[in-house]
Amino acid sequence: MKKIFSILAAASLVMVACNKGGDVVPLPPAPNDDHHISIEVNNCPELPIPKRDGTTIQDKVVRVDMPASRTGLVVLEKLGAQNFEFEALSATRAEVGSAYQIKDLGTFTIDAIQNGIATISFVPEGASASLLVFTGKIVAEPNKGKLYDDACRGWTVSETWVSIKGEGISADLGVAKKFIGCNINEISKYAIEKGVKIEEQPASYTVDKLILTDSGKFAIIFKGEEPYYGDYQLSEGFFSYDFEYYDEDDPIIAAKASGEFKILDSGKGRLAVTGNLKDSNGKSYSAEIIFFLAPEK
Repeated sequence: MKKIFSILAAASLVMVACNKGGDVVPLPPAPNDDHHISIEVNNCPELPIPKRDGTTIQDKVVRVDMPASRTGLVVLEKLGAQNFEFEALSATRAEVGSAYQIKDLGTFTIDAIQNGIATISFVPEGASASLLVFTGKIVAEPNKGKLYDDACRGWTVSETWVSIKGEGISADLGVAKKFIGCNINEISKYAIEKGVKIEEQPASYTVDKLILTDSGKFAIIFKGEEPYYGDYQLSEGFFSYDFEYYDEDDPIIAAKASGEFKILDSGKGRLAVTGNLKDSNGKSYSAEIIFFLAPEK
């Protein structure tokens, strides 16, 4: 799938917490809150990254983002690429301790934090000893209140409602349709059946989680594809993001969008965003996506 680094992409979402009577169910405590950290790595040597064809490439870790939940991010600089290309990989924290596993790559462990500096070791997949040890500076946004703290975690997508509007598009698509989870392949097939001129997406193209870190990094994690990754800002209920890494052929998730995030009485999240996209003929249409989210435990 083609990826682009969108420098000017900026989306606006409005995030508000609401209580429609009754008691609001509190968010579950995020595991290992002391690991709600982000690290800017400054001295990592090149890593051998295994590929499915048996070859390896040399990349360099430049950032480790770990929100107070089970899934985090490790960001690699693609050495030798033009325009400082980066790749974000999702990492899963162990049940106990501060080790983060990346499939087909290896395990990063935060060994120590002292005076704002983290020491990290890396063990490649299948190895029994560390290949290298490197350090990084702890970075974080100032305390921005309860909403910001509650938002900074992993959110699992349980269901998605989608409506699409545009010239020449069936009115049926303007009525939100429910999908279990968020399989972009399934959603794109539905849109194609209703007359939207887009390409069918790979069957593996399924949104799994949304990640917000306390250092202002935002990612959409897919089950079978590489994450979307970029910066976000959240201030007084206003949210915006700018994807550095994004699929320019995505027919549903726009690089620019606006909407609203709520924490419902059930303790789940509801994120509704609307963005403008273009079909394969260059015609514009808008897609509204409503994600129903469960806080990652």
